[in-house]
Amino acid sequence: MSSLSEWSLTHTATYWPITGRGEWDGLPTFGGPVSVPCDYKDDARIKMDALGNEFLSRMTIYTEADIPIGSRVVLREEALPAPPDDAQEVRAVIRYADTFEGLADDFEVLT
Repeated sequence: MSSLSEWSLTHTATYWPITGRGEWDGLPTFGGPVSVPCDYKDDARIKMDALGNEFLSRMTIYTEADIPIGSRVVLREEALPAPPDDAQEVRAVIRYADTFEGLADDFEVLT
């Protein structure tokens, strides 16, 4: 973690990485919870996913963790084995270079 991230990422998010889809029902399956330092803003704006589809983004999370699209995320530390009902789906991820120290890239995670 870069020294700037230690200073600015003062909150915690927990995500459950998407691991695949059920063979019969097509529902997403998830790995165990992963907690990461983050910052965030709660806003509603029209964004575009990797396929070019527009969606209404409700929250933006800033972190050094490359959270996979399709994962579920909450803004708190959790130890539940599966995402809770209030977890939001990650719809798009934007990567930025670590300009100052070159230690870890930064990610803008849109739900």
